[in-house]
Amino acid sequence: MFSLLVLMRRKLKRMFSGTKAAVLVAFAVMIITFGTLAFYYAEPVLPSGQRNTLFLSLYWVAETITTVGYGDIYPNNTVSRIVFFFVIILGVGTYALIATEVSAFVIERKFLESRGLHRTNMREHVIIVGYNDASWELIRQLREQNVEYVVVDEKIDVSSLKAQNITAISGNPLSAEALKRAGIEKAETLIISDQPDELAIMASLKARELNPSLKIIASCSRFEDFDIMKQAKIDVVIPLSRMHGGILANAVLDSNGADFLMNIVTEEAGLGLGEIPVRGATVFSELNIGGSERPIAIIREGMAIISFEGNTPLSPGDVVITLHASARPQHEPDERTR
Repeated sequence: MFSLLVLMRRKLKRMFSGTKAAVLVAFAVMIITFGTLAFYYAEPVLPSGQRNTLFLSLYWVAETITTVGYGDIYPNNTVSRIVFFFVIILGVGTYALIATEVSAFVIERKFLESRGLHRTNMREHVIIVGYNDASWELIRQLREQNVEYVVVDEKIDVSSLKAQNITAISGNPLSAEALKRAGIEKAETLIISDQPDELAIMASLKARELNPSLKIIASCSRFEDFDIMKQAKIDVVIPLSRMHGGILANAVLDSNGADFLMNIVTEEAGLGLGEIPVRGATVFSELNIGGSERPIAIIREGMAIISFEGNTPLSPGDVVITLHASARPQHEPDERTR
């Protein structure tokens, strides 16, 4: 049934697209205008004895076209009956076409959304390529920050994600059509989460072509691909193998340190990282740092400075990394186990 209605919608769209749609609307306005004026002059006095008005004539045209027909106003002479035939034949047909078009549009929209084939209307949002455990954790933290996001993947259960209030687009992330449906032109960030490096490189090149100002973040599974991914204009490349190895080594030497790193990344213990960008030349003591934030490093030209004082000079482009208390409850249940 849905497929039949979608097919009808597409046929009508081809039939009445562009200038033809304007012609249909203009034709409906012409019928209403003609019917109102014709009935007004053809029936100056209504059968009830009430004097006819333009409003009453318009009311009669509306109830005739919509086939309501209350019977409170009706044609009572030959000329007004001719007008009636004109309005009922042309008006009802036009009204039926418009009503079918609108209904099919609404149904098709729901049909496409249920299969992830719709086009999102988000702006300044985050596009996540691929849905997995890593992207689930990402989505959880984006929700806490009230950041809009959409997931793009060609192998996802859209209905399952929709039940979790996750907006999903079904399609190949290497396809310009799928990326456009995800709103790539108006997006702020593209995140390629735990995908093969080759896919990350190709998807980032396609996304950059569609939105040159887009911020692109991708994970790198093989460290030998790190430089290639940087050359592919990926702004932030996260080398997972190095990170995993570093945390494992830290766990061997100091398990508390590894736990602390995991707590920061997942915010499980109510801790999180923040950034304070430096807009102009100043010194560290003049920064506006919240009471719950603890500065731990200054990032300058990609290098971390961990030794600094109140009179340490800061330049435009520097970023101060802070450790802060997360708003997330420490014992929040995992949505996947509910």
